[in-house]
Amino acid sequence: MKNATLRLFLILLLTVCISLPTLAQPRVYGTIIDGADQQPLPSATVALRRTVDSTLVAGAISNADGAFAIEEVPNGDYFLTAGFIGYQSHITDIQLIAEDEFQTGPLILQQQSIEVGEALIVAERQRGKSNGQATTWFVNNRMEAASNSGLDLLQHIPGVQVDILQNLSIQGSQRITVKVNGIVRDVAYLRQLNAGRIARIEVDMNPGSGQDADADGVLNILLKAPEVGVGGHVYAELPLSSNEHYLFPNYSLNAGFRKWQFYTSYDAEISGFDIVERSRHTLPGADGSIRVSSRQSVRQDYQSHRFHYGMDFAPNLRHQFSFYAYHNPFSNEHNGLVVQESQTAGQAPIQWQGSKTDEDRNSRSFYSLYYKHAFKGGGDLSLDASYYQLRGDNSTRYDYVQPSDVPSVLVAVKPLQQTLNFKTDYQLVLLEKWTLKSGISGERKEMEDRLSDTFNNREQVLSGYAQIGGEAGVFQVSGGLRGEHWSTRVAGRAGSADFQLFPHASLQWRVNSRHRTALAFRRSLQRPNIYQLNPYVTTLDHYSTMAGNAALRPVLRSQLQIDHNFTFASNHVGFQLFYGQSKNVISPVAIINQGIMGSQYQNAGHLRQWGFQVTGGLNLFKRISLSPYFKVFHNQNSGHELANGYRVPGQSGWGYDASLSAIVDLTKSTVAALVVQHKSPVTTFQNKYFSDALYFVSIDQTLGRHWKVGLKSALPLAGAFVYRGHEIKGADFYSSSGGTIYTSAIPLWVHVRFQLGRGGRVGRVDGVERVDRGGKGF
Repeated sequence: MKNATLRLFLILLLTVCISLPTLAQPRVYGTIIDGADQQPLPSATVALRRTVDSTLVAGAISNADGAFAIEEVPNGDYFLTAGFIGYQSHITDIQLIAEDEFQTGPLILQQQSIEVGEALIVAERQRGKSNGQATTWFVNNRMEAASNSGLDLLQHIPGVQVDILQNLSIQGSQRITVKVNGIVRDVAYLRQLNAGRIARIEVDMNPGSGQDADADGVLNILLKAPEVGVGGHVYAELPLSSNEHYLFPNYSLNAGFRKWQFYTSYDAEISGFDIVERSRHTLPGADGSIRVSSRQSVRQDYQSHRFHYGMDFAPNLRHQFSFYAYHNPFSNEHNGLVVQESQTAGQAPIQWQGSKTDEDRNSRSFYSLYYKHAFKGGGDLSLDASYYQLRGDNSTRYDYVQPSDVPSVLVAVKPLQQTLNFKTDYQLVLLEKWTLKSGISGERKEMEDRLSDTFNNREQVLSGYAQIGGEAGVFQVSGGLRGEHWSTRVAGRAGSADFQLFPHASLQWRVNSRHRTALAFRRSLQRPNIYQLNPYVTTLDHYSTMAGNAALRPVLRSQLQIDHNFTFASNHVGFQLFYGQSKNVISPVAIINQGIMGSQYQNAGHLRQWGFQVTGGLNLFKRISLSPYFKVFHNQNSGHELANGYRVPGQSGWGYDASLSAIVDLTKSTVAALVVQHKSPVTTFQNKYFSDALYFVSIDQTLGRHWKVGLKSALPLAGAFVYRGHEIKGADFYSSSGGTIYTSAIPLWVHVRFQLGRGGRVGRVDGVERVDRGGKGF
């Protein structure tokens, strides 16, 4: 039955591919390009008029690739006008003879500006556009002025959140594939990226079959065209308080010589805060309940230094070669005093006092090669290969001075992870509005603890996909299938293997030029990480431990969503309803064994989630930009047999996730910004996680073309911030823990930025679609 269905599908697909070209009619077609960054400009308006009397003959709107087509145009003389809000119109003369087709070629639109005295006013740019699947957010001058790095800029994109240590999440998920011009990068790459180089940002939280099944979404940063000559920037920060430091200095240097682009950059994360870690346990004992409390007063010292380098080579408009690498030593140490106390009902308390000393040394390295070829008739082929290594040497030592006869405790791991990836993607143009995508990829991952013979994990993933998409009138259709085979080998255990299919489908309806509705379904997975897999037992205190589980299976997820997006004036608003299911959810499960609370990661059960969310990009009174995001959801989880055997209850409840960015023009060269983020507590089986609201305030002053200075404050007037809270509720025990940062009343940092000179712009490789859409401490 399955073979017959597959044969029928292939026959239908072949029939469509053969018959579609025969439907082609004489037409006028072309592509709209943004002159600022040489990227396709979606949702631009195109009007075809007769030369003799300017009568409107037909119109069109460019699609997500900037392409447009006007069908069945009679012979004659015409002129075509292409326009977009905030851009100068482009007019092209057209003459059709004997039913010829006319290709306009790229129509480049430039941003419209008005000179008023000595001030240059750029028209208010459209905040966002949606093609029904991905949303493109345009970077306006106000957003650029309030940002220094690419990661700063992302805080002003609706639904994108960057926490106090600049970890990235989108709509509540950290499993995001980050791309720059369609090439996979990581979050740290954005820290050294000059915000002024970014033209637009695509957010796709329902990526197609071409994306890894282990990713919830794709964030694609589209840069302005590269430059000829030498350029770059230097960015420095200085704390105005001795109580805390929170610094992210960086620099970049790039040199462009027609076909070649060379670049190097550096970014650092340096933070130091006073932190208090507290934990409380109520445990059953032979002589009655035991109450345990622990307090660690430590100073955090986090340092990361990442060195980037690479080059791009484009011998012509059809070939592009890229090389990129980084090396990143980093450490995260918490050193200070520890006080622990336990008391059994009806007995005197027992107290331990001592010191905690961390030694934490880690390094990450990454190397990537990328090639892309654009074919003459349309379509492209890309190849990507990369290697990643993580090496750590982590230990924590507890030395007790009271009572003096308690031996020291040493907890140590030496993780090593190596990952090799390759990927190839091919895109074929079936018609002007239909494309076929396919590709294969592979990943080999090796994970081990160099201090333990019991953890040596080998994982291999092979995948392939095919996806077809196109437009039919007011509808845009996309469908695909991805297959992934993965196998694992663990030291001392039998290996395992599995194969899963991950379908994806979406249907978009363009109601009119301002409204678009979409229905989408996707199946994905979540693989466990190296710390969840490592079975080494870590001692948290005298009464609690934590361990990984080498037998964990991936989480299988399915999601159905309905989106409606609309624009008005220069604003964009999106609504979404969603329903999702997750099987084999990974969660810590705690049990009491000989008076010790031991937690281990398990495939605890299933999770259902449904809710709605709202995102918006708004421009108000020509001085204010707002980016609100609000998500409300209901979680319901039920346990497996193992969880039920440990009396782990199912949980259900409502939650929310919200953020707001506001930017205000105080003068023509001064902007102020506010970013607020907050999540409600989330309960999964035994565990409840929570944190305080996080907010940043900043003000920036631009001085000429090259200098910018500003002030930034995190959590002003708060004094304390719970960055990590955790509760565990068992059938006969309870545990809570949390980490609190203590800060000055108004922690302030001064930042200074110097921008090197810019040269002229050069072109880039074009295909049919330029980009592929698709705890210790805090």
